[in-house]
Amino acid sequence: MEKERQLTEEEVTRLEREYDEQNAPGMPTTTAPEGAPTEDVEAGVREVQEAKRAVAEEARVPGLTSPSALGATVQPAEQTGA
Repeated sequence: MEKERQLTEEEVTRLEREYDEQNAPGMPTTTAPEGAPTEDVEAGVREVQEAKRAVAEEARVPGLTSPSALGATVQPAEQTGA
């Protein structure tokens, strides 16, 4: 591609920091049932990440109590065949 270039060190650092903020350390979890198709597992992983982000944002707002946004059963992604 004509516009293609390598990332700068600063861009790599920023992207890594953003990735780390969005992806908690440890085993990924999903709301998909065990044995679900890959698309469902991936959607479940996104659902968990969004719920965790929402809870984290609520925790930053003084005076709000954090409701249980993760009420669904959450399973490690490796158990679903992802």
